[in-house]
Amino acid sequence: MEATYDNSVEAFSSTPSTTLESAAFAVGGTDRVLYVFVSTGAGSPVIPSAVRWGGSGGTALTQIGTTIDHHTNGKFSVWRLINPTAQTSTIHVTWPSSQDERYFIGVSYKDVDQATPNDTVAQATGTGAAPTVNATSASGKLVISGVTFLDTGGNGFTLSTSDTSRQEIEGADLLFEGSGASEKTAAGSSTTMAWTISDSASWGIFALTLNGSSSAPSGANLSWISA
Repeated sequence: MEATYDNSVEAFSSTPSTTLESAAFAVGGTDRVLYVFVSTGAGSPVIPSAVRWGGSGGTALTQIGTTIDHHTNGKFSVWRLINPTAQTSTIHVTWPSSQDERYFIGVSYKDVDQATPNDTVAQATGTGAAPTVNATSASGKLVISGVTFLDTGGNGFTLSTSDTSRQEIEGADLLFEGSGASEKTAAGSSTTMAWTISDSASWGIFALTLNGSSSAPSGANLSWISA
C-alpha cells in the first residue's frame, strides 16, 4: 500500500512574534506521518526552536534535510513527526527570537512506512520564476514538495498541471512572501517537482518520496524475495 494524503493546514502572520499556531485540523488514518514546511521572510530570520503537534505543549517534530537560506531575509526548513497522535489539534511553532513575516504549511499522510517514512530529502534554492527540484523516486510512489519564495511584493504562483496542490500562501495572505505544498505520483526513478512564480524571486524548495507502509525505499533491491 502506498502513502496517501490525509489532511493539511496553513498559518501565516506579519505581526512580529516568537510563535505561530495553526487553526485546529484533524489527523487520522493508520501509519501516520506529519510534515511541516516552515518559513520566515523578514528581519533577522532564524529557524524554529520547536515545532509541535498538539498545541504549545504537544509532541515535538524533528527537522529533516538542511535549512535553506534563500535570501538575506529568508529561511526555510522542513520538520517531521512519525506516528502523530490521531486527533483534532493545532501545529504550534516557536522561534528563539521575534520574527516578522512567518508562515508554515502542515501536511499529514497515512499508510506511510513508520521505520523509513521518506527517502533522502532533495532540496534546491535559486533566484528566478521557476522553483524546481528532482527527487529520487520509484514508479507509483507519492512524492511531496514544499516551496517558499521572497520577492518585492504582490507575486503569486502556479503549480505544474501534473501535480496536486494541498496548500498555498500568496498574494493577499502575505505581501512579500509565498509558500506552497504539493504532491504527485512518481512515474519513474526521478521525479521533478516544479512551481512557477509570477515574477522573479528568491526561492527554496524541498521534495521527498514517501515510502508506503508495505513498500520498500526507492531503488531498493527486492531480488532476494522468492517467488
